[in-house]
Amino acid sequence: MIRFLSVFLLQLSCNSFANGDKVAVIVNNKVITEKEIFARKNFIITLQGLNSLGPKDHEYLKIAARQSLIDEILIEEDAKKYRIEASDQDVQNFVKNVETSRKIPNGYFKSKFGTNPELYNSFLKKMKGELIQSRLNNEMFIRQLQVHEREIDDLAIKTPTLIKIKNG
Repeated sequence: MIRFLSVFLLQLSCNSFANGDKVAVIVNNKVITEKEIFARKNFIITLQGLNSLGPKDHEYLKIAARQSLIDEILIEEDAKKYRIEASDQDVQNFVKNVETSRKIPNGYFKSKFGTNPELYNSFLKKMKGELIQSRLNNEMFIRQLQVHEREIDDLAIKTPTLIKIKNG
């Protein structure tokens, strides 16, 4: 999916919120702050168990964190076109499903990131983006799926108990 996007990098020294958090990027009128990028970078470091990082590593991770946040905004915007959303409860259920499917102890992510609210919020935001991306992918797949009458007829002939045809 290719499209033209307006992503403006702002001078950090000139743009800040009331709490002193500096604006780093604006993506289609949505603000990403330095604090959010820092939290996402730390989330990546914690999740991957990275140690002994040099300045270049931190810079690379900062760029990766910023791009991850930009991608999440763009995915959410695409999803809104198809009325795809994810509530907080949906995200919590998704996290539980991830833990279960990967045989991770229940509540592992909350115990790993929950002591640091910024890390945990970044984790939840990332999970919400993953859930929305999954739902969007499913929607795109379903929209491209075409079943022809001939295929339905063949299936009805091969498995008559599976498909009941109403007469009249």
